[in-house]
Amino acid sequence: MAVSGENQAIRQLCKLIASERDDRRRQHLLSRLYSALKSEQAVIKNNVDEFLEAVSGPKRVRESRSPEQ
Repeated sequence: MAVSGENQAIRQLCKLIASERDDRRRQHLLSRLYSALKSEQAVIKNNVDEFLEAVSGPKRVRESRSPEQ
């Protein structure tokens, strides 16, 4: 199975974090990992949204009704 460039970067960061002994450097790597994961999460969310739109049509905004109505 092919691994995307982003996933490869995440794997590499995990390996570096596991082997890093310097706390400051490890903290920096953890920060980069967090950013990479947030970026990957946004890509996945976008892909899911596009898929759902293709399958079910455009999103409809649901009107929220308060209990008083």
